[in-house]
Amino acid sequence: MDEVIDYFQPIVSTKANVTLCKPYTHNEVDRALAQMHPHKAPSPDDMNPFFFQKFLDNLGDDVSAAILSILHGHLIPPMLNHTFMALISKNQIQN
Repeated sequence: MDEVIDYFQPIVSTKANVTLCKPYTHNEVDRALAQMHPHKAPSPDDMNPFFFQKFLDNLGDDVSAAILSILHGHLIPPMLNHTFMALISKNQIQN
């Protein structure tokens, strides 16, 4: 592989590469979430960005921590991909 790489000239400068290799930050995750269209790109749990944008004040730290953990190389927690359902009885409630 090194022999092949020797034939290519780098396009990314050393300074740009240092910037690109920095760890992601909480602020970057929040900015990216705020820039997403609220009703597109549902996550694996079928919740679109609107949910997370709406409740960012309550969930922001936990959501950002989970995203940062994944971006920094940790595995996606298995429970993150599960969907929880609530069953609501179709019987009418009598007064």
